[in-house]
Amino acid sequence: MRVGALPQNPTGLMGYSFNWSPAGVVNEYLNDCEVLENGEIKWVSPMEWIEKIVIDGIELEAFTTSGGLGTMCETYHGKVPNIDYKTMRYPGHVELMNFFFHELLMRDRKDEAGEILVNAKPPVEDDIVYVHVAAEGKHEGKL
Repeated sequence: MRVGALPQNPTGLMGYSFNWSPAGVVNEYLNDCEVLENGEIKWVSPMEWIEKIVIDGIELEAFTTSGGLGTMCETYHGKVPNIDYKTMRYPGHVELMNFFFHELLMRDRKDEAGEILVNAKPPVEDDIVYVHVAAEGKHEGKL
């Protein structure tokens, strides 16, 4: 599952606006992410497993973030081999966020990090939400 709430007209290097809780964004970028991988429930680091996605000609990057799956790993454990959740952003965003949180040590100052980010990239009115879900499998022997 890939989800991204983004400004339609991105500005600056981050290409992002904080249209919802900055504390929520900080947590999803810093907390470990639950996944199902090869039938096993695992915890992986956030802001990794980066992939490129193109939707309607718009290039995005997707990367692991926490919380997006809710209880899906537990619900589908033993039923499907792989489930993961990634947040979509405009290219370059995850590199900047890794720099902000890890190189500038803002991961240890979550409240201040959220305040800095929302002040730098306030909400906009022209946002858009992308949702990309892919499933593959067989039912009664058919793909």
